[in-house]
Amino acid sequence: MAQVTPNYSEQNPLLIYEEREKSLLLKNKSLARWENLLGQSRILWFVLFGLLCWLSLGRQEFSAWLLLAAIPPFVVLLILHEKVTRAWQDVSRNLEFYQSGVARLKYKWQGKGSQGLRFRTANHPYADDLDIFGSGSLFELLCIANTLVGQKTLAEWLQGPADATEIIRRQQSIRELAPLLDLRQQMNARAGNSKNPADIASLVSWADQPPHLLSKIPLFIALALACYSLFSIHACVVLGLGLFPVAIAIFANIILHAFMARGMEKIYQGVDLHTGSFGVLSRAMAFLENSSFNSAMLKEMKTKIQDTSSKNPPSVLISNLAVWIDLSNALKNLMFSPIGFLLNWKIVVGYGLEKWRTTNGKHIHDWMKTIGKFEALNSFANYSFENPEDIFPELSPEKSFYHATALGHPLMHKDACVRNDLEMDSKTKLMIVSGSNMSGKSTYLRTVGINTVLAFAGASVKAKTMKISPMALAAVLKIQDSLAEGKSRFYAEIQRVRQVVDLADGTVPVFFLLDEIFSGTNSHDRKLGASGVLKGLLRRSAIGIVTTHDLSLAAIADQSISDAKNTHFADRFEEGNLNFDYTMKPGVVRHSNALELMRAVGLEIDPE
Repeated sequence: MAQVTPNYSEQNPLLIYEEREKSLLLKNKSLARWENLLGQSRILWFVLFGLLCWLSLGRQEFSAWLLLAAIPPFVVLLILHEKVTRAWQDVSRNLEFYQSGVARLKYKWQGKGSQGLRFRTANHPYADDLDIFGSGSLFELLCIANTLVGQKTLAEWLQGPADATEIIRRQQSIRELAPLLDLRQQMNARAGNSKNPADIASLVSWADQPPHLLSKIPLFIALALACYSLFSIHACVVLGLGLFPVAIAIFANIILHAFMARGMEKIYQGVDLHTGSFGVLSRAMAFLENSSFNSAMLKEMKTKIQDTSSKNPPSVLISNLAVWIDLSNALKNLMFSPIGFLLNWKIVVGYGLEKWRTTNGKHIHDWMKTIGKFEALNSFANYSFENPEDIFPELSPEKSFYHATALGHPLMHKDACVRNDLEMDSKTKLMIVSGSNMSGKSTYLRTVGINTVLAFAGASVKAKTMKISPMALAAVLKIQDSLAEGKSRFYAEIQRVRQVVDLADGTVPVFFLLDEIFSGTNSHDRKLGASGVLKGLLRRSAIGIVTTHDLSLAAIADQSISDAKNTHFADRFEEGNLNFDYTMKPGVVRHSNALELMRAVGLEIDPE
């Protein structure tokens, strides 16, 4: 497979975002004014209608029938207000979408998006070490998924390397989706904020339930009582027959609601969602239904969601469900609730939900799984669009192979990011990186690691070229002791290294990153322990990078491991200042800056 550099637009993504942000700001202000005006008009209508009711029913100034003339204008006002409100919400969310994009492209995104902390896996071999989750993490940079299932799928892909076939399939899909900025805008419009995603997992549980309403007789009774309730109100208000007909309607409805309470509770449990939660589902499904694809993965997703017995496509079915849920939510309106009770609204809508569930519920699980994949792909596609200079890595058929040039850290500002190369294969299975403090060793490991995560997830990487074979990834960069568990830092480290060795015992070759290996013990034990562990890993077909301050470890490459090489990062201490170029060089570092750093902060150091 040839390596491909995306070329989605000749225009800078930042300029596109800023131009759309400016246009949406103007629309947002205009729609906000209209929404406020129409909202106040509704309040004014209620005041005037109350006054008219008092004049008609209280003072008998005119016939109560004339009150009906005030209802059509209110219906028009209600529809217009709802339309403007939804348009305003769409524009507001799209404005947030582009503002978030501008923040990412200006490197001001940290702490403002979804951090994915709920998806962290205990004792994961690299997630904590490579900043996959948390503030300023890879997940926060990538994620534009608006459903929990989409975010979960993205998190799983970042924590579990795919095989070669799946990586290629994802790359093809991401290339196809990346230019479709308008699609991402439309999906975002009704979806809400990715920081608080729609949790539709309960919908799957709801859909899997057995039927609860086996008879339609209660529905017919509910409809008959609703008609009688309307007649009783007419009899009371217009015919002047008093409250007795209304009292009978209320009493009958209380009995019916009590009889149906348990069944209705089961029907509504798990589906009590705002209809906005389904916006992203409906739009994603409509896109899959109506588009022709070149990539195999997107074609399969389209086939998967269309595998239904209904004459309507899934996007319409989801929209229909959203309508039923919207109708059920009408009872939360305090003004409508009494009317809804008399009309047996909850029971009638409950039967509608039950019919939808028994007909279409069996497809919900596959739909959610498909949309989760689609949102994860779309997050990678968005990242690729925003970083058109990044490339899709080429997969190597060789075992334990990793060649890359100009690797950069995706989470760092491009002006501060110094790029370095990597070359590991059958000739160089181990790289020992020495260097002084703050010279860039740990950052280099994170740069390599986080690009490896992206490559194995199928995403584009921050490099000029990359050719890599599928491997399992393990990293030991962040070690924490535990007072509660009685663990020292050194003991915590050897447990993590044991995890790497266990992973290397598997069938997939391991690529490991070990920062300052065994720094918690003396130089003699460190050298013997590191040499033994590294030889064992290489015997298991693993390859990897180790950083160290201890120059005795660098001798391992010359003394005991033939397919290892030394590289280093260095610094210059000039006129009382430390200068770093963060560029990796061949060989072992020749000096240390520790004493100079101590003196620079005012510590008294005895001369040698």
